[in-house]
Amino acid sequence: MKKNVAGQIVGADLVKQATPHISYTSTCLVYVTVDDGDQTLGTEGSGVATDKGNGYYTYSPSAAETNGDHIAVTFLGTDSIVVTKDYYTTYPNTVPTNMLHHGYENVTYIKTTDDFTALAEAASSGDLLLLAPGTHTGTAETNVPDGVDIRGPGPGVCTISCDPGGVAASVLSFSGTNTVKGVTVAAIAQGHAVAAATGTDCRLLIENFRLIGQHDVVSISTATTRHYVTLRNGVVDLTRWDGVAFAATECDFVAERVRFFAAGEGSKLGGPQRALTLIANNAVRTNIVVQDCSFFIDSSNSNVLYALNTHADGIVEAHFVNCPIYAEEHLALAETAGIITVIDEGNCGFDQSTFNNTGTPIFTRMNPTAAEGAVAAINEFETQSQANPTGFHVNTKEINSAEVTGDGNATPWNGA
Repeated sequence: MKKNVAGQIVGADLVKQATPHISYTSTCLVYVTVDDGDQTLGTEGSGVATDKGNGYYTYSPSAAETNGDHIAVTFLGTDSIVVTKDYYTTYPNTVPTNMLHHGYENVTYIKTTDDFTALAEAASSGDLLLLAPGTHTGTAETNVPDGVDIRGPGPGVCTISCDPGGVAASVLSFSGTNTVKGVTVAAIAQGHAVAAATGTDCRLLIENFRLIGQHDVVSISTATTRHYVTLRNGVVDLTRWDGVAFAATECDFVAERVRFFAAGEGSKLGGPQRALTLIANNAVRTNIVVQDCSFFIDSSNSNVLYALNTHADGIVEAHFVNCPIYAEEHLALAETAGIITVIDEGNCGFDQSTFNNTGTPIFTRMNPTAAEGAVAAINEFETQSQANPTGFHVNTKEINSAEVTGDGNATPWNGA
C-alpha cells in the first residue's frame, strides 16, 4: 500500500458465522486502524463496504487512513466472520536472504537518497549491499567490513563517488574478503578509487567495473601483506599517477580483460601516469598475471608515461598474455636492488630495447609472433650464409657425401 495516497482498493471475502461454507451477502462495515492508534469506522461512504458479489467486499480508504507505516482494515458483517487485512506502506532496507539472493545473511537495498557510507559500514559479514541505479555519494572514505559484498546494475548505470579526503584516502577501502560487481567507483578529488588498506590476507575481486582515480586508482598500501587482488572485465581510468600501485609484500595480482587507460592529464595534475606500478620499495615477492588486457597511454603531455613501471626492492615476476600496448614508452624499470622478471607469453607489445632499468630486469619472450618468427629465421639463414667468406651461397647437392656448392665467385656446378 502507498502511504498517504487516496483511491487505493482493499478487499476481503466474507462468510457467515453459522454456515461458513456459505458466502455473506448483507451489509458490511469497515474499520481502519493506523499504526498503533484506535480502530475507527471508515470515513469513506460512511464506512460501508461495496458488495462485489459472492461474498467479496471492497473499500477505498482516504489518504488520511493510509498515512501510517502499518494499516489494518477490518471487515465486519452483522453475522459474518470478521476479517482483518494488514498493509504496510514502508519496507525495511534489510530483507531476508531467500527473498533476493541466496548465500547471504541479509541483503540491504541502498537508494541514491540513502547515506551510503553509514549503511555500508554498518553491514556485517555475509551481507550484500544491493545498489539502486544512479549515483551514490559517500560522506567520506567508506571502510567496507570483511565479508560484505557490493552489487550494482552496471558500471554505466550505477556510480559510487565521493571526495575521499586526500591522496592517502579512498572511495572504498577493504581489509578482508570482498567482491564488487557492476559499478563505477570514482574519486572526484585527489584519492584512490579502491584500496586494500590494512591487515593481511585481503581477497578482493572486482568485476564488470570502471574505476576512476585522481591519484592511484587501485592502491595496495604498505600496511598490508599477502593480498590477492583480481580485476576482471572492466576499465581502469587514471588521470594522475598509477593505475594499480603495490607497496605491499607477498601479493598476487590478476587482471583479465581489463583496459588500462590514461587520459593524458598528468601535466595538469602533477606527476606521471603509469598503468601498473610497484612502488615504495616494498613490493617484494609479488606475482602478477595480466591476460587479455590492453594498455592505452595518451602521451600528449610532457610527462613520461609507462604502461608498466616498477621500482621495487625484492623479486617480482610479471606474466603478460595477449596484452597489446599503445604507448610512446612502455618499460620495466627495476630501480635500486630490485629484480623484475617480465615474461611476454605472446601477442604483447613489449620490446626489450625500450626497457629502461637501473636494477636487474629479466625479459623473456616465450611465444614470438609469426612475423617475429619469420624475421628470426631470415636472420639465422643470413648468419649461416655468411659462414663462407667468399659470400652468399646455397647448398645444391651432395656427391659421395661431400657438399657441392655454387656461388658467384666459382664455376657453377653443371650436374656432372
